Order: sequence, then structure tokens, then C-alpha cells
Amino acid sequence: MSNLTPDKTCSCGAPIAFVPSVATGRLVCLNVAPDEAKGNIVVVDGKARLVQRNALYEPVVAGPYYLSHQATCPDVDKYRKPKKK
Repeated sequence: MSNLTPDKTCSCGAPIAFVPSVATGRLVCLNVAPDEAKGNIVVVDGKARLVQRNALYEPVVAGPYYLSHQATCPDVDKYRKPKKK
């Protein structure tokens, strides 16, 4: 799969897709276009998996690599939950 299918558009105008996490089952918001340079999430069998990537090790899972939309969204503060006191 080269691109995810957009589920909706964020308030910033970017197309996004929601994919369940392998680890928690919670939905992860991803940019739909792969980001081979910065991406650290792969989608395997319809589930998002965080992948450790660095220059010393070959990635365990082949790409395409996606980036969480929270890392690039200029409107991210609108969607953050307030910190508990």
C-alpha cells in the first residue's frame, strides 16, 4: 500500500486517516502521504505499528513509513486534552 485512504480532513486542511494501534487498539491519526524521511509508523494488516528507525540498525518492518498527524498539525493544541491536576 503506497498511500492510506483519507478518512477526513483535519481543521488545518490536511487529509488524515485513523488506523488502530497494534499496541493499544486506540485509533492513531496519520498523515495519508508516506514520509520516508521522518516517518516512524508502518501499517501492517490494517494496524499501525511504531517502528524504531536509526542509522545503526536496519528497520525490522519494511515501509512505507507514515508520520503521526500530531507531529505536523499547526492546530494540534485545539485537540489536546487538558492536563489533569
